[in-house]
Amino acid sequence: MRGYKAVSELFGKDGVKGLKISPSSFKIVSPGLHAVCESCGVYPAVKKDDRGKRLCRRCLTVHEISKSKGFSSKLKASFKIGSVDISPLEEALDAPMSYLSGDIIDEGEGKKYEPVKAPRGYLSVVKSDGNDAGEYFGSSLNFGEYIDKSFKVDYWVKKSFVEAADEAEKDGVLNKGMIMRTLLGVQYMGGDDILLIGPAMTAPILTMNALEKATSKLGMSFKVGVATVKSDTPIQFAIDAADKLMEDGKIEKETVMGTTNKEGVKSEQERNTLTFLFASSLVTRSSVEEIKREWSADPLSSTHNQKEEEKVRAMYKMKTNFSFWKDIMALSDDLKLVLKSFPDDYEKRVKSFKDYVRVMEDIVETFHRTKDPYYTVIYMMRQATRHKEASKLMLTLLKGWDKEGQIPLVDAFYMFKAALVEAGDRGESS
Repeated sequence: MRGYKAVSELFGKDGVKGLKISPSSFKIVSPGLHAVCESCGVYPAVKKDDRGKRLCRRCLTVHEISKSKGFSSKLKASFKIGSVDISPLEEALDAPMSYLSGDIIDEGEGKKYEPVKAPRGYLSVVKSDGNDAGEYFGSSLNFGEYIDKSFKVDYWVKKSFVEAADEAEKDGVLNKGMIMRTLLGVQYMGGDDILLIGPAMTAPILTMNALEKATSKLGMSFKVGVATVKSDTPIQFAIDAADKLMEDGKIEKETVMGTTNKEGVKSEQERNTLTFLFASSLVTRSSVEEIKREWSADPLSSTHNQKEEEKVRAMYKMKTNFSFWKDIMALSDDLKLVLKSFPDDYEKRVKSFKDYVRVMEDIVETFHRTKDPYYTVIYMMRQATRHKEASKLMLTLLKGWDKEGQIPLVDAFYMFKAALVEAGDRGESS
């Protein structure tokens, strides 16, 4: 039996290059009077699908396959979440992104499981990957061990998602209809790779809870990138941005500061990270870099008198651990009730949570205007004394100040914005 490394190239890009069909390899024989495919806009339309859309042969084939494998087939499924069975609306096929965001809800028999009706114009693209998966699989002594590890990772990631969804339903911490939308929006989930599109806040929370469970079973940590964007944003750009956020959020083994076992091995749970980005306009991979620079301190700010461990270099940390997010979410009762989407006093709760977030907006705007990290830290302390409900939040953020001089101020702000738009806020303020 060959070792894993000897056959790994069979699974790389070169191994499947021959399966790709270049668009230029197709010959179009036409007098120029044909109708163009309404899906790809390139090849001649040859037939209408069941919805009257004119498609070429290739797009028609893809459409037929998607009936049994794609989004439309999942709309016919029933999702068992904990003790309840929830079926999505088949009408969601006409506006899938709006449905996944929670903007369109079932006002019929399934209404009791749905969130409060509200204008939800945003959703989250969530991308996840295992840390050092190549090393994890590459240590296999033979191909049989590689297959065994591959099955184990795939099994526990998927099982952890099921368990996280069931627990969220049982504990009532997330709305059942939004949990169903998160599962409906899974684009792929295989091995340690995940891509899903779902409600702005429920999708990342459910992913985080599931991967925390998977880490405890596998000893493998995960990095997660979350791009919260408008539901009409070209999704391919948001996916690319989420991938960039995921990679930038990785914590290397040697930088982990925390508990160790008796052999001195760092805990993988501390390497689990989730990186948020909220964007009210188009976001791409390259714009992620621009946003990072935007929230970095002015290099001319007075840092020469500061000790290295006291310097502040950025207000956008990105490498934020799962435990940090759990601490942040535990601080606001309004946030918890907004995520449950209880109809009682819903608007009052949303307004109260928005007031809570407005304290963060003032601090974020202060840094954006001055680019002075020390003035911003002082302003954070001032806000903590002026707003009693924000004092614990400010303390938690300052505790997140790491040795690289990064404070997770903007990270938390982006997460709060995601929660607000899921609650029905239009997300128009900065």
